[in-house]
Amino acid sequence: MGEHLYLFLGDAWRRERAIQALRRKLLGETPQPQPEPRVLPLDGEDFRVEALVRALGTASLFEESVWIHVRRVEKLPDAAVKALLPHLAKPLPPGRYLVFEGEKLDKRGALYKLFAERGHVEELPAPTRRELPGFVQQMLRELGVKLPSAGVRFLLENVEGDLARFAREIEKLALYARGRGRGRPLSLEEVQALIFADKGANVFAALDALLAREPRSIGLLKAALEGGEEPTKVFYLLAAQVRRLLAVKSLAEEGLSAEAIARRTGEFPWLVKRRLGLVRRLSTQELVDLLHALHEEDVRMKRGERRPDDALWAAAWAWVFGREVRTSGEGPKPSAWGA
Repeated sequence: MGEHLYLFLGDAWRRERAIQALRRKLLGETPQPQPEPRVLPLDGEDFRVEALVRALGTASLFEESVWIHVRRVEKLPDAAVKALLPHLAKPLPPGRYLVFEGEKLDKRGALYKLFAERGHVEELPAPTRRELPGFVQQMLRELGVKLPSAGVRFLLENVEGDLARFAREIEKLALYARGRGRGRPLSLEEVQALIFADKGANVFAALDALLAREPRSIGLLKAALEGGEEPTKVFYLLAAQVRRLLAVKSLAEEGLSAEAIARRTGEFPWLVKRRLGLVRRLSTQELVDLLHALHEEDVRMKRGERRPDDALWAAAWAWVFGREVRTSGEGPKPSAWGA
């Protein structure tokens, strides 16, 4: 177990942090500071066994250490794993640090078992919805970014993706904050101005307004699509939002509180409260009808009878204005949907 043989699995941002911490620990273990090791980067999809074998060659006491870093371990072909196992089964020469990382690896496989028996395995899953605010607050603290609670909520709601995406957005806020003077909290308006350029923020703002049947949602939706959002993606995001609203409404009608609904659904409590405000103005039948209309449009798309943008606009226009709009094969004219 003392060998420098490491396997990191799970969320990409957490893996990167853990590997950075490992390097700091290993290079600081000896009384004398060690020089930076020579780095050999390898990739599971384009893996070269001979390159790793050469780097594992017996080292002298005066030779530089080598940090062998294999990314995307899940992409390793079976033939490469088979060729690699005999070399990993031998004791590592001094000064050799072997780090494998990836999203996942079959625990029943020989490679995982070897790391579990002879090395160190660390699994770092992506955070749940309940855990995510804690990670975001940690990122904000580390970069010295101060936000009001409304700013943190806006960030959590409008940044779509994994922790790495949140890290990039918070780095953007940190750069802005340093330019404005360290220590001054950013306002909600500043956060909105910096994050709103992100396509994810645009599309979720559009869908929120659409589900609330606000006429301005047509313009917001048009802007999101013109900004590069894929109509198919937006269509299925809308369907997913409708299903979440139905779940919240159903649980609320059972008498559950917002906190209890959040625990049951895994959603943020503040997001559940906002959805409760919306579903109180909508009947279950209205939401069911919208979901049914989206299902019918989905069937038309899969049959090739409707383009994704036509399907999205037909459902959106009917929902907001309460009547069905037929579109030709040429698709809707932008002027028909508002600015």
